[in-house]
Amino acid sequence: MELLLTNNNLHQKYSKKAFRRAEQLKKNKIIKKWEDLIEQI
Repeated sequence: MELLLTNNNLHQKYSKKAFRRAEQLKKNKIIKKWEDLIEQI
């Protein structure tokens, strides 16, 4: 049971990290799109 709990905590920590990273990548993609649009004008 103890192992399962720590395993779950680790999983939550990692998925939070992965989620944050995905959000950051999404933001970067959007920023890049805007920069490309601005350059075209």
